[in-house]
Amino acid sequence: MVRKLSVSFVIGFSGSTPIGGLRIIYEYANRLADRGWKVRVIHAARLSAFSRQTPLLKRLRFQFGYYRRLLFGMYLPSSWFRINPKVKMLWTRTLEEKYIPDGDIIIACPVETASFVNSYSPAKGKKFYFIQHFEDWTMAAAEVEKTWKMPLQKIVISRWLLEKSERLGENAFYIPNGLDPSNFRIDIPFRKRYLKSILFLSHNLQFKGTKYVVEAAKKLIEKYPDLKAVTFGVYNEKSYPPFITCYQNPPQKKLRELYNQARIFISPSLSEGWALPPAEAMMCGCIVIATDIGGHEYIHDHENGLLCAVQSPDSIVEKVEWVFNYPDEAEKIAIAASQSLKEFDWDSRVSLFEQALNS
Repeated sequence: MVRKLSVSFVIGFSGSTPIGGLRIIYEYANRLADRGWKVRVIHAARLSAFSRQTPLLKRLRFQFGYYRRLLFGMYLPSSWFRINPKVKMLWTRTLEEKYIPDGDIIIACPVETASFVNSYSPAKGKKFYFIQHFEDWTMAAAEVEKTWKMPLQKIVISRWLLEKSERLGENAFYIPNGLDPSNFRIDIPFRKRYLKSILFLSHNLQFKGTKYVVEAAKKLIEKYPDLKAVTFGVYNEKSYPPFITCYQNPPQKKLRELYNQARIFISPSLSEGWALPPAEAMMCGCIVIATDIGGHEYIHDHENGLLCAVQSPDSIVEKVEWVFNYPDEAEKIAIAASQSLKEFDWDSRVSLFEQALNS
């Protein structure tokens, strides 16, 4: 029998910017609340308190910013995600223990929250660590591994993260992400979309590999002047060549429209935890070209997608041209793709998450 307890997700920063990892946390928060759990999500204006040497003016500016965001709800994901009214969204000054409510379960989420949760007293609850990536862009790899060695019960979202945990001598629950077909679905059949159309996510982190798909697009436009290339992302990218159409932070309705207009979605990442955008594109009927990495574990070459080499614009070009040249075969793969993701329903994911929390 699953016990319905109080659970706190510790995020440690504002939720105002659309981030895939935050979306997953908020989905779990919403759905656990619907199942009767008392759920809190803890955001913080800073991780730690200021040192005694911090100038007074800096402290006052921080206080003003903290209260302004609190008053106007600027720490909330209101512009991009709807939070269940049953979920209590907290905005604290720091992650110091005095600001953290007592409870039954507490979950560290981004890597920088792990040391705080590890330091809390038992009154804050049984301690978990929800690992969505090996976050070595936030701190050195050795420091990230130290957080994995902390006495927190781990939950990981992909097989490669599970394997890494086991190599470090740590046990973990393996729960792949859930997907919502009501948000991402096929509105325009594959064969009715423009043949030479590609779509990709823009990101400023190097491991996302955006530069490789941009380079591939430059090669493609020389051979196919009628290529339609579209990208979307949080930031307004001004460095791309003019033939690439950019959408900054599109709302979900527009994003689904972009997925449904493109035949091909390209995911060129060097590393992913469990990549959401290519899965969303597959649900919307795209054929996905993705790098052969662990974070694309749900993509099987020439079955429900196409795998390409990492850091290789030429490999991307080769796969794109295959789709151009074999549209009927590509359509079969795109249809198989949308069907293959049905196992990742949210109800089964939340049930697994409940089992882990009750372990």
